[in-house]
Amino acid sequence: MNWQNSNEKELFVFMHITPVSWTKNAIPCPELVEMFDNQANLKGVFHGHDHDQDGVKENNGKYYFFDAHFGGNWGTDYRGYRIVEILKNGEILTYQMNPSSQKQVNYNKIG
Repeated sequence: MNWQNSNEKELFVFMHITPVSWTKNAIPCPELVEMFDNQANLKGVFHGHDHDQDGVKENNGKYYFFDAHFGGNWGTDYRGYRIVEILKNGEILTYQMNPSSQKQVNYNKIG
């Protein structure tokens, strides 16, 4: 499949439900995962559906990020948000923040 943005340096996908059976709330979608696997410039897929997850998982060199509990009434014990930084050298840094404690919860480097 040739995506409209296939010539871009970095591509990020933001979607709600996890397409891999990693979590109890995921809905497997192997066709979508295969499409992601074949997209060379895809750097990260971000999810919000699994409020109890705040880490990263990897599948065939593609990174799937979880953003914890921001809205809703269940999930992690904090209401956080994820920061993504693209550095000039091409590295991508991402981490989850807990605004109540003003502390970084996790840290990942890709790229």
